[in-house]
Amino acid sequence: QEFVLQASINTNRMLGRVGRNIVNQSQHVQKLLQVPGLQKMSQKWSSEWVDLYGGQGSPYTRKVQSALRYKKIPFTQHTLMPGDMMGDWEERGFGQIKPKVIPVIKYSDGTAQNDSTFIFENVEKRYPSRPIVPKDPLDSFLALLLEDMFDEWGTKLMFGMRWLKEKDQNWSGIWLIYDFQLGTDSLYKSVQKWEGCLAPDRLDG
Repeated sequence: QEFVLQASINTNRMLGRVGRNIVNQSQHVQKLLQVPGLQKMSQKWSSEWVDLYGGQGSPYTRKVQSALRYKKIPFTQHTLMPGDMMGDWEERGFGQIKPKVIPVIKYSDGTAQNDSTFIFENVEKRYPSRPIVPKDPLDSFLALLLEDMFDEWGTKLMFGMRWLKEKDQNWSGIWLIYDFQLGTDSLYKSVQKWEGCLAPDRLDG
């Protein structure tokens, strides 16, 4: 418990220093953005920037993150729980999306969609550079077949490793709750509420 609290305090201190550095460097950034080449790059980024909603513990969210990074599409990560568990899908503009599974991607034109497989398909059309699906028809078929197999069945192995043993259940359950509370004031209250629930051997080192 002390480890978790100290880690949270250290993280806050680090973020404070980072925030101050960002403020201190803002004037320099503004000057840099006056450079014609950087202005063009900034305009390109602003037209491609997307928002990705999901959780770090979600394999499907991490899958889309990997694709966006590979295609060099800039994005901002936001926390969103599946099933509208926090009742915030409507206020985020996702009330019409069904089923309410993560991740959800919101494009620069304001449109949004979910389901990692369909996100891949749309991202390929919108951003054709650095394709994630091969152009050759046979290679494309095999790639999509493998994607579907691991999407539906490979994750079962991952979930098994996450939940089969009691110490993994304790660790994963608390870690996932922390994951979905990042950026909220509930995190520190939860540390006290779930005191002793974390598997001690997972905190060593």
